[in-house]
Amino acid sequence: MPQRFLRTVRVLDFGEVFAGPYATTLLADAGADVIKIESIQRMPAVVRGDRFPRAPTFGYVGNDPGERPWERFFFFHCVERNKRGITLDLGSTAGRALFEQLLCITDIVISNYAGGVLERLGYDYDRLRALRPDIILIYLSGFGDSGPYRRYVSFAPVTEALSGQFALRGYPETAPADTPHTLWSDGVAATMAALLALAALRFRARTGRGQYIDLSQAEASTLFCGPAILDYVMNGRVPGATGNAEPGYAPSNTYPCAPDGAPSNADDRWVAIAARTDAEWVALCHAMGHPDLIDDPRFCSAAERKRNEAALDAEIAAWARGLTRHEAARLLLERGVPAAPVLDDADVERDPQIAARRLIQRVYHADAGEQPYVTGAWQVAGERPWIARPPNRLGEHNHEVLMDLLGVDAERFAALSAANIIGEAYLPEAGRG
Repeated sequence: MPQRFLRTVRVLDFGEVFAGPYATTLLADAGADVIKIESIQRMPAVVRGDRFPRAPTFGYVGNDPGERPWERFFFFHCVERNKRGITLDLGSTAGRALFEQLLCITDIVISNYAGGVLERLGYDYDRLRALRPDIILIYLSGFGDSGPYRRYVSFAPVTEALSGQFALRGYPETAPADTPHTLWSDGVAATMAALLALAALRFRARTGRGQYIDLSQAEASTLFCGPAILDYVMNGRVPGATGNAEPGYAPSNTYPCAPDGAPSNADDRWVAIAARTDAEWVALCHAMGHPDLIDDPRFCSAAERKRNEAALDAEIAAWARGLTRHEAARLLLERGVPAAPVLDDADVERDPQIAARRLIQRVYHADAGEQPYVTGAWQVAGERPWIARPPNRLGEHNHEVLMDLLGVDAERFAALSAANIIGEAYLPEAGRG
């Protein structure tokens, strides 16, 4: 059985969309008891889909929303494994009392709401600390909990634009509007939040003190723009978008390959290659069957290869087109040249390396059926984190948490349900936001 390193740690998850939920998922994968708090009074935007979806219904299992569409939407499923889920109306006295009771037996609270939301709920750090003095609050809002942008709402493209990431992605000839949407800033901030949670737990174990950690998603992404920022500071250059090229060496690019796979995109196949050293360049030439290129004046040194990068890419592309992406990658890898087939989402689960390491596990969900879920990206003694729980259904663990953990009796539980303090379906008038 995989090690549950954090089995004595409890986390309350106030996360939505990706950054907050993924931070708590990483902790859950490591064994923490993560309890996700939702409410039947409000349906979160994006992550649970639409309240009453209309065609086209992309994003739902089998393109079918079913009777409980919020349980069948792909976005929620991708970041909510291994958690318990409850519903509480924090606008009610009873709901707040239960939350505060739960907080007193909790170690960490994680939220990625916009600045000021926790304050409006009445649960800023001072209030949380009054209830549990050694509580750890990690607040990973888009722009941070201070400064002129503090109360602005954000989304990945916005934080990535502010961070400097957008300007570095894409190709020199493309406009920022052509830059593909990613969840880079969410993933970076989530991983950083999980790391900070472990650091804060260690600090608390040594000192007995909790912590308020203010983490900006935009700033977390800016940390990865260091080379570009220093290039400007030291040399006055603004690097801008460079596609797949690396400033220090060539070749570094993706190259078109022979068709393979499903007919719908069989012609759109690529291999990524990055030969950083002279030894890798020599090995690449031999793999291509063109040892004559080794001493070609255009490519005889790293500086010349970079200077003649367009001609070099044309030579490699001509070779790669005669092979499938997997064949090309295998030939290069066997000779010590860094390379990989460019996989799309449909390919990932079938890739032999990913399959051998069991990154993807198939788990049954009561509303969505059996689905493939990506689990933790690490192994301990050959064991990968297991998915003990599929993504929680709305209010699925109300009974388990409120009755078994907090001691709510059956009569009070029924009264909470009748008063819509808790529930397992959104109210007809539930707002979205």
